[in-house]
Amino acid sequence: MTFLATVDDNIEIEMLREVFENNNITLMVKHRETGEFMMISAGMSMFGSDIYVNEDEYDRAIEIYNAYFNIDHPIPDDVLEELALEAAPNPDESETEE
Repeated sequence: MTFLATVDDNIEIEMLREVFENNNITLMVKHRETGEFMMISAGMSMFGSDIYVNEDEYDRAIEIYNAYFNIDHPIPDDVLEELALEAAPNPDESETEE
């Protein structure tokens, strides 16, 4: 098996598991330290969990992983601020009188 990535919580593991199963990629999870206990009791681990895939499936797995879980082009701050302002209620607008 070849190391692919380290994740912090069960949600990420299950997302990867589902996406990889849909693409016929075998996935193995190895919890660090007491991570397995932490995942069961808290749903996350401060130690992280390592994700491994078969060596012959690695290229396809990293391509899928990057497409789903890495943000190569984050939203610039000015665009993010503009979107937030558009979504916020306008304090100048009064409620409609009935």
